[in-house]
Order: sequence, then C-alpha cells, then structure tokens
Amino acid sequence: MEQRTDFSPLQGQGIDPDTFRRVWERVMPDQSRSPLSVDPPGPALSAPEASVPARPSPRPETGAETGAETGAAASLPPVPACSVPACSVPTCSVPTCPAPRPEEGEGNLSGPCLGEAARPSTGQLEELMALAREGAAAGRALANRATGSGQRTLAALAADHRRALRQLSAAYFLITGRRYQPPRPTPALSPSLPLALRQQFRWEQRWEQTNLRAARDTGDPCLRALFTGLAREGALHASAIRALLEQM
Repeated sequence: MEQRTDFSPLQGQGIDPDTFRRVWERVMPDQSRSPLSVDPPGPALSAPEASVPARPSPRPETGAETGAETGAAASLPPVPACSVPACSVPTCSVPTCPAPRPEEGEGNLSGPCLGEAARPSTGQLEELMALAREGAAAGRALANRATGSGQRTLAALAADHRRALRQLSAAYFLITGRRYQPPRPTPALSPSLPLALRQQFRWEQRWEQTNLRAARDTGDPCLRALFTGLAREGALHASAIRALLEQM
C-alpha cells in the first residue's frame, strides 16, 4: 500500500524533505516509527481539519424508531392512584365488608320458615284469606258490569285476589297442618259503576295496609315476603282503578 508522508513539521527548519526521506528509509525501514506522520493515501486534509480528532457521528433517529418509542409509551396504561375501596384488597387490614341488607319485607329467606315458630301469625293469615276472597268476589262483580279494557282490568284484579287466596291457604296449611275456609263474602257495591269503583279503590288501600302491618308483625321470613308482595299488588290495583275512573 502506498503511503503518504506529511513533511509539514520540517518546514522552517532548513531540512530538505526528499533528503530526509531517503536517509530515513535507509536507516529505519519501518515507517511507523518515523517522527513524521505517515497516513494512507486519501484526500489531503487542511491543517485545522488534521488537528481535530475524529468523533463518531451521532446515530440518526429514524422515523420508525421514534414512532415505535412513541407508540410504546402511548400504549402503556397509566398507573392508577391508590384509590382501591376498602375490603377489595386481600391483604388489607380493615374489617370484613358487611353483607348487603335485604330488601324491606323480604327477610332472610335462607332460614327456616313456615314452621312451628310461625304459629303466632295464623290469625293474620285467616284475616287476609277472608279479605282475599272478598276482593276476588268484588273484582268479578265489577268486571261483569264493565266493558272493553275496563272489564279486562277488573277481571285481572279478581284473578290476583284468587291467587293470593291460594298462596295464603298454602302457607296456613304448612304451618298448622290443616285447611282454613274463609266465609263466603257478599260484596255490597253501589249500583253506580263509578261509585262502586270508588269503593273498591278504598278497599284495595285497606288490603295494602293490612298486608304491610302483617309483614311488620310477623317474625317468619317467608310470611314477611308473601305479605310484602301482596301489599304491592294492592297498590297496583288502586292505581289501575284510578286510571279507569280517569277515562270515564
């Protein structure tokens, strides 16, 4: 490989560069130990450029790398703050979470019910069975006097009370082991349909309140749930009768 020798250090010292090169080649064939720099062939560098040491150029950032880093940072979910509600962390030292409260009137349906402990409620069951039979008879009589949608509404009201009578009778039998047959009612309804509906509206409110009172008084969870459901039906019946009167 041809080498190029830099003779700039000899300038200003009165030494002929060619003579120095011939003498040095005879004395020291190894040009790497020459006090003059020996560089491989290439374009000549100016003095300022030759004196500055080479520095590696910075690695260019490509768009793909920048996009990948940005995408990776964007895809990382933010670290949530420590706002975990109490009792949801297994290692927390807070007391055990309280069990959810049951709906009003439903009671604890997982416990025993309709047994000997429910015998104090048999009087309430007999009263409600008599009312249910009375409500079924009144609803049937009103349906026979109505027409169209009013007739269908009142027939459904009578069917609800017949079902309530069966539910109450079954609960009574499970508690006592015997059947109870309430007396046959004789509804005294006004000859005027609007006035008869007004009477039934008041009666349904009475039915609702009697069931709510029975639900509060009983200690049996199954009876409490039954009485609460029948009270809700009474409120719906009263609303249906009110809607019929609004259409007249």
